[in-house]
Amino acid sequence: SLINKDLSDNKLIKSLANQINFFSANNLELPSDINIAKFGSNENLISAIEVAKFYNITHLIINEALKTYKSLPHRLEYLGEINNAVIYNDSKATNAESTKNALVKFSNICLILGGVAKSSGIKSLKNHLKNVSSIFLIGEAKNEFAKELDQFNYQNYYKASSL
Repeated sequence: SLINKDLSDNKLIKSLANQINFFSANNLELPSDINIAKFGSNENLISAIEVAKFYNITHLIINEALKTYKSLPHRLEYLGEINNAVIYNDSKATNAESTKNALVKFSNICLILGGVAKSSGIKSLKNHLKNVSSIFLIGEAKNEFAKELDQFNYQNYYKASSL
């Protein structure tokens, strides 16, 4: 099984085409009471399900395991709700690529960005800010991130000295 259909042009993949199943999060059917956000990436979730199926684990057992799964600390970790705001801690997402996973899973996001800037900055977030209602910039990188957000024409950010 392969998750990334972009590999379908690969010669080896083409030669094995009749033996490969391609999967996408778009056709993933899960019970509505399973919160897929806690799995970090859809690829992780799909991979876990496919391994379980390979070992002939039933859908009932797979679904029960998915319902009771607890995310790792600081990786899209559900913290609770305050005044109808759902709060997740994704502080292990220490670069823009990791942050993108969360940005596509939620809407009306209040994002906290900060720390020390990586060499790539936050450029890869540019096309993933449509679900972000506001950004709070903290830490050493806040001025650099503000410049990048200005280049993206993203206006709804705030520089903070602390939270």
